[in-house]
Amino acid sequence: MCVNCFFSREYQKKLKESTFGHNRFENRLTDYVENYLNELSKLISMDKCPCKHKYTTSGNYVKYTNDLMNCLKNNMPIIDEISDVLIKVYKTFITKSYKHAADLFWESISKFNLIGAPKESIMYIKSHFRARIDEKGIYNNIYDLFHPPFDKRNSIGNQRFSISGQPMLYLANSIIVLTKEVATIDEVSIAAFVPKHQCYYSSKISDVGNSISDSLVNLPGLFDAGSNVTFNDKSYISKIRRSILCELLTFPRKDKVDDNEHFVEEYVLPQLLTSLLIDNGYKGIIYPSTKDYSAITNYHRFSNYDNNIAFFVGYNETENYDQYLLDTFYTFVLDGSEKYTYTIKDFMQKYEYAINLNKRYNAVVNNNSYIILLCNTKRYIEDIETSTINGINYFDTREGKTELEFYLKLADELTALIIENIKSKTGAVI
Repeated sequence: MCVNCFFSREYQKKLKESTFGHNRFENRLTDYVENYLNELSKLISMDKCPCKHKYTTSGNYVKYTNDLMNCLKNNMPIIDEISDVLIKVYKTFITKSYKHAADLFWESISKFNLIGAPKESIMYIKSHFRARIDEKGIYNNIYDLFHPPFDKRNSIGNQRFSISGQPMLYLANSIIVLTKEVATIDEVSIAAFVPKHQCYYSSKISDVGNSISDSLVNLPGLFDAGSNVTFNDKSYISKIRRSILCELLTFPRKDKVDDNEHFVEEYVLPQLLTSLLIDNGYKGIIYPSTKDYSAITNYHRFSNYDNNIAFFVGYNETENYDQYLLDTFYTFVLDGSEKYTYTIKDFMQKYEYAINLNKRYNAVVNNNSYIILLCNTKRYIEDIETSTINGINYFDTREGKTELEFYLKLADELTALIIENIKSKTGAVI
């Protein structure tokens, strides 16, 4: 296979699950790394791989991926080294203490530059979603769908990127992720959280996604557009290490037991990292979902529809919620007025109206933050509009129609803000 196939989430998940014959997690980790290196040594050029038609026909991209393949093969000792370090952190946790493991982990993070900065902040200015199980369907207050209140800490479960008893705000990039992580669409109430600009620019957010996979997905568009980006070995050393960290943090669970009643060995490393990020002033973490999305096809890999983001919640001695965090979002809930008959075309019409309105008055009033939100939403819809779930177009499913309802609410809200801004600055009648 080529590097594109090798770094796909589907293949890495399969490689990890091939180790499930081992009962001890430390042995599964070691076996995974051995298999990883063995398969890595067999990689072939993208132009000889059956998958090549999925990405780009650019000769520059073929050369880039070949350079990457050779870089990986030449740096297998680096992969082996960072894997050993991370496995040692886990073994330190189970043989010594949390403190010993945390100290070793942070020392390794600092030494090997393992914490990836988020991609350009503007890329994250889009809708995120949160759900709570609500069989009666009556949660329509945003606080019901915000982080767990401070006086309900005992209700906070044991999750991969979490700390027991500490409220966090978990958001998903799409509603389909919520149905995988929480419950079916009929069992939940849902809210949309859309970050305002300053929410990301003023926060330290750690992205633990696979930086190599992200690069492979992003580059074809650049090459097809005529870019002459060249491969740089040195810049990829950190990406190689971070990609290993991502894979070990998202190792699938072998045993399906109650999270709240059992020790979950696959959660040790991600929970250690979460605690360290909080201790060192970070405000959140972005990470890929580990659920099974094999039923979903025809989506653009750059959509990141299966990403999650967890915001760390600031404590308040008198209130039950972190109001400052809530105020950094536009928020939307389902209020019963939804039609579930809207189409992508309906959103695009609202988008075009807002864009043209902004163009007309932009010389006087700068509404770029609103337009960025709308443009990112449009791009995301285009990335997944051809996707299907079990053969059904995503936006024809209940999940997709619900998601589209939120996008229409966002378009209406931002258009109203643009009009209000224009009126207040120019006195124009719109």
